[in-house]
Amino acid sequence: MELNTIAEDATAQADGKAESPLRIFTLNLLVERKIPVESNKMGPMLVWETYCDDPEFEGWEHGDNFQKLLRELRKKAKPKMPKLDWANSAAKAFLKNGFKDGLMPTNYSDTGMGGPRKVWDDLCANHPAFRGMEHDSEFTSHLRSVRIDFQRKCKRAETDKDAFDNFQKNHPRPTHDHKGVPLWHGSKAEEYLKADIEADLHEGKLPQDL
Repeated sequence: MELNTIAEDATAQADGKAESPLRIFTLNLLVERKIPVESNKMGPMLVWETYCDDPEFEGWEHGDNFQKLLRELRKKAKPKMPKLDWANSAAKAFLKNGFKDGLMPTNYSDTGMGGPRKVWDDLCANHPAFRGMEHDSEFTSHLRSVRIDFQRKCKRAETDKDAFDNFQKNHPRPTHDHKGVPLWHGSKAEEYLKADIEADLHEGKLPQDL
């Protein structure tokens, strides 16, 4: 198998000594995407069963050492994505709207609700806002922080509404000014005039006729 130049550079040691054949071979497969960098698409056992007959695997067993090597090389071969500005990202806006519109239940972590995995699979995995992201601890953390912020704002809005309703109850709108003259705003006269205008009864009439 011809060695990919990216894999060759990545496996070169500082002291000039060659890496193990298995390390070079496996990294080359990862760079060429013959082995997916995502472990959920091809687990260690399947990688082993697919390639263990190649001569580079001589002297190795499917055990902790091989799995550790595969994890390390997957991280090395994974494309370097630019750091996401999460605070201003489309992904965060999508999650916020998802909670607001009821697409995502705030109790997604409760027993039987499927947890963050279900949110990811149902709504995020194939959404363009999440391109380059995975269902991992970082996604779970972002989802939780957006939910907490949404719940906090809902609680604040509920508290503000209760305070406003209580204020209106204790301070009803006055119907007369300080001289005892009826106020126009909210009066029956205003209500009747609006009804007349809605019915076009004001057409061709002077103010005093109304």
